[in-house]
Amino acid sequence: MNLIRKIFIGLGLIVFIAFVILIYKEYFIKKPEKTIFLEEPESTIKEEESIKESRDLPSLTSTLENIISTTSLTETTKKPILLFDFPLISPNINYPEVYAYDPQSKTVRTYNIEDKSYKELYKDENIIYALFPSNNNDRFFIKSKNVFYLIDRLKDKKYSLNYLTQKVFFYQNTPYLFISGLTTNGYLAKFQDNETRFMDIFILNPDIDFLTNGILIAENLKYSPASPLYLKKMNKSIELIFPPKRYLSFITNKNDLVFASFIENSWKSLLIDGRNNVISKEFTFGTIKEKCTFEELLICGVPKDQGFNKIENWYYLKSSFNDNLIIYDPQKDFFQVVKIDGDFDIIQPKLTPLGIIFYNRNDAKLYFINKDNLSL
Repeated sequence: MNLIRKIFIGLGLIVFIAFVILIYKEYFIKKPEKTIFLEEPESTIKEEESIKESRDLPSLTSTLENIISTTSLTETTKKPILLFDFPLISPNINYPEVYAYDPQSKTVRTYNIEDKSYKELYKDENIIYALFPSNNNDRFFIKSKNVFYLIDRLKDKKYSLNYLTQKVFFYQNTPYLFISGLTTNGYLAKFQDNETRFMDIFILNPDIDFLTNGILIAENLKYSPASPLYLKKMNKSIELIFPPKRYLSFITNKNDLVFASFIENSWKSLLIDGRNNVISKEFTFGTIKEKCTFEELLICGVPKDQGFNKIENWYYLKSSFNDNLIIYDPQKDFFQVVKIDGDFDIIQPKLTPLGIIFYNRNDAKLYFINKDNLSL
């Protein structure tokens, strides 16, 4: 009897300890430190540079620099430096600030890179997506429990959006909603305290981006293997930019230029002048819009292996890419390839005074390439 009692007591202690650990992990979440170190210690950086200089540069799976047609080309090989050593969701870089959802503290935060501090903007433990405008954090979208909300910090309001909202956008800091149901026609709406119908869109799963003279629309490549690209102008007329292309992905500079990638025997890309539908540049490489930002410069993560069989699986988190960076200046027709030392699945690289900051999907952390290493 004594032995059986001891066994039960021991099992009870094990269950109790496991329960205490579970409660601790659930309710006592470790938050990142307020002081955020931007660079590794100088001695570590010098040691890495010394090692790098003493060995041969790594070769590419596909020699990206040999398949790019351009009037001016430079290339460098760089090792990205870790910026924030903790994971983030939906980061948006607006130097010196980074807006993001921190899954550890369950809060939306603004991180200031220069003074190494952060502010908490909104708390919700169920956020799976956030979207911020390009130059402020006064209003932002969140998706929580599969429902979209608009958070307005100036008015101290949380707006519950139409339950049929499928996608959200900012254009010139104005919130837009794509609203569609299985039995209703889709439409784009502006949101200023309430929803105002703006434009009908008869596509169930569209990709949408903005130009000064209209809105670009195509089927989302995650749901459709091929799609044409349309420009729906502000006067409601529709112009075909080009006929159906396989795995079409595009991004605009929100002014008059469109960068589009697709499959045509191989992966390729075009730069299009949206004012007159004229191709201004052709590139013999491809990528997807999530890997790009397009402002004054086009900056993209471009897969080193240009095999396009991973595209669909990438959207379902079944595969990852190993990328280099490309930088293109449309005004100067200048191109630079930054060969990345390491395995980085690059999302939304952004040029800042510090250098190029990007999100690595492989570990959900931010990295940067020092500006002194770039030919800009």
